[in-house]
Amino acid sequence: MKPTLPHAAADLGPQVLNATVHTAVPGRGPQDGHLLYAVIDGSYDADARLAVIDLNTGGVLRELPLPGAPSSWASAAAADGTIYVGSNMNGHLYRYVPGSETAEDLGLAVPDNSYVFALAAAEDGSVYGGTFPGARLFRYHSDSGITLIGDGPLQEGEQYIRSLAWDAERDELYAGIGSRAHLVRYRLNDGSLAELLPEEARGQFVYNLSVEAGRLFVRVTPGRTVFVFRLADPARPSGGLELESRLEEVDSFGVSPLLEGAVYYSSGGKLYAYEPGSPAGRETGAAVPFDPIGFAQVRLADQDTYPGRTLVGVGNRSGQTCLFKYNPAASRMELEIPAVQESPTLLNSLRPGPDGLLYTSGYLVGGTGVHDPATGLTRQLRGLGQSENIAVLDGILYFGIYPGAKVYRYDPRLPWTLDQGGDNPRMLFALSGQDRPFAMTAGSDGKLYIGTAPVYGTHGGCLAVYDPVTDGLTVHDRPAGSLSLVAAVFHDGILYAGTSVWGGLGIDPVENEAGLLVFPAGEGRPELVRLGIPGLHEVSAVTLDRDGLIWGMAEGYLFTYDPSVRAVTWKTLAFPEIMSYGKHYWRDAHLLQAEDGYIYGTVRLAEALFRMDPATKEITVLDRSGAFLLCDGGNGSLYYSDAASRLKRYALLPQG
Repeated sequence: MKPTLPHAAADLGPQVLNATVHTAVPGRGPQDGHLLYAVIDGSYDADARLAVIDLNTGGVLRELPLPGAPSSWASAAAADGTIYVGSNMNGHLYRYVPGSETAEDLGLAVPDNSYVFALAAAEDGSVYGGTFPGARLFRYHSDSGITLIGDGPLQEGEQYIRSLAWDAERDELYAGIGSRAHLVRYRLNDGSLAELLPEEARGQFVYNLSVEAGRLFVRVTPGRTVFVFRLADPARPSGGLELESRLEEVDSFGVSPLLEGAVYYSSGGKLYAYEPGSPAGRETGAAVPFDPIGFAQVRLADQDTYPGRTLVGVGNRSGQTCLFKYNPAASRMELEIPAVQESPTLLNSLRPGPDGLLYTSGYLVGGTGVHDPATGLTRQLRGLGQSENIAVLDGILYFGIYPGAKVYRYDPRLPWTLDQGGDNPRMLFALSGQDRPFAMTAGSDGKLYIGTAPVYGTHGGCLAVYDPVTDGLTVHDRPAGSLSLVAAVFHDGILYAGTSVWGGLGIDPVENEAGLLVFPAGEGRPELVRLGIPGLHEVSAVTLDRDGLIWGMAEGYLFTYDPSVRAVTWKTLAFPEIMSYGKHYWRDAHLLQAEDGYIYGTVRLAEALFRMDPATKEITVLDRSGAFLLCDGGNGSLYYSDAASRLKRYALLPQG
C-alpha cells in the first residue's frame, strides 16, 4: 500500500443541522426559579449541550457544553438540585450544579459500556444509572463516586437497561430491560432483585418507567401500550404488581408527573389525562403537535394566565426543541420554541439525486441536507427521520428510514411538503419485523431492491422488491438465514448483497461467518458465497465495475467475485487494523468505480479514503483524516463524509 497522497480533500462543512432533545428534567435555579434542563443533541465533532430554559418566559438562559458527549438519553435531578446527565457513545456521567458556569465530566460510568441510557435520583442524594451494552446498574454519590451493583448484567443475557424509576415510598428501584423486555425490582434495604413483568406485557423493551400515586407506569415497545400496575402496600412489601389498566396508542415517552389527580400523555396528536383507578384515559381537548419526551408540572409566575399548576411537555418538531404549556384550570394550551442553537448532525447516508444535488440524512434525529455542488450551498429539508440508505430509480429518490424499515418516495421535481403535512415525500410501506434498510439499490429491471437488518433482539434480514409501475411489493424473508443484508448491487438479473452476522441490537450473533448473497431476480436459487475468511463478521460494501466484476469490502479485506465463473477470484487484507470487529457493526465501508477507472473506497474504522488500480491491485490511501459514505458526483469529484457531520469533496486527478 502506498502512503497517503498530498492531495487534500475540500471540506464542504456540516450538511444537516438540528436542535433536538431526547432527555430533559425540571429543576430549580439558584434564585429558585422554575427551569428545564434539556440536553441538546450534538455530534462526534460537536459536543451536546445542557440548555437551561426558564419555564416562565421560555427563554434560554445558557447552553453548557458536555465535553466529549455527542448526545444523551438520560438525565436526573438529585435531591440537592444537582443535575446529572448520562451520555451516548462515550458512556460518561456529567454533573451540573445550578448557577455554575460549566458542567463537570465525571468520567466513564462503567468500563466497556458506551451508553448510559437511564438515570434515576434517590432521596439520599444518590443517582442510579443503567447502561448498554453491558446492562450494568450503577450508583453514584458525590461522597463515594461510582459503585457498580452486581457482577454483571442486571438481567442475564440482556444488553440494555433502558429505563429506571425510583419509588421513594417503598425504597425500591425499578429497571426496564431490553432487547427482550424484563422489569427488575431492586430493593435497597437488602439488595434483592426480582423479575416482575407479567407475560402479557412482554415485548422488546421496557422503554419508559415512572412511579406516580402508588402505581408503576410501564411503557413497552415496539407497541404503544403503557401498563398501569398498582404497587403493593408498603406495609406488605412482599407483594408484587397488580395490573390496573392499559393505556393504548401512547406516543409520548411515558406519562407525566401527577397533576391535580391525573397523569397526562399524548396519543394521535391529542393530550389525554388518566386518573389512577380509572379504566382508561380521557381526552382533554388539547392538541399536541409533537410527541413529548418528558414532562414537568410547575406553578408559573403568571397566575392570571396559568392559574394553579401547569403541565409542561418537551419534545421535537421538524428538527427543533419544542415546549407546550397546558393549564387544566384554564383549559389553555400554548406552544413555544426555545431559541436553542442548532448543532451539526452525524451524517448517516449520502446519495446524488437525479437533479445533480447531493442528499444526506442525519443520524438519530433525521433531517435531510441538500447540497448543490455548483453553488456550494446546502439547504435543510425537514420531516424525515434517520435514513439508513437512499436509492434513485427513474428520477425518484427512495429513503430507507429507521425504525420500522419504512420506505419513502420523493419526487425532486415537486416541492418538499412533508414538514407542512404534505405527501412529498410519502411513505410507501414498512417492512414487518425489520428496522434498518441498509442495502438499497435500483435494478436494471426497473425495480427497487431493499435489504434489511431486523428489529432489536432478533436475527435475519429480509429482501424486499418494489415495483413502482404496479406499486407491488414482494418480500423474501430471511434469504440469508440469520444474517442481515447491509449492502447491495444489481447486475444482469442478479442481486449481490453483502451480509452481516449481526442482527438487531441487543442480541449476539448465531452465525459465525458472513458472506456474499447471490440472489437471482428470476429463476434460480439464492446462494451464500463464503469468502474463505474464518470468523468474518460482515461484507459491508459491494460495487460493480465496467467489466462486470463484483468488488467487495469484507472488514479489512478487499475481494472480487466473478459472476461468469461464480467464484471469489481474488482477495487481499488491505486494512489489517480492522480485523475483526469486536462489537456490533453493520456498515464500515463503501466502494465505487469512478470515471477514471479506479476503484475508490472509504473505511470508517481505518479513517481512510483509498484508491485501487483494478489492473495492478495497487492501493493508495488518499485521506486519513476520517472517511465514511461515498458517492460520485458526476462532476469529476467524489463526495464522502468525515465520519462525523461534515461533507468532503475529493477532486479526481486529470487523466493522461
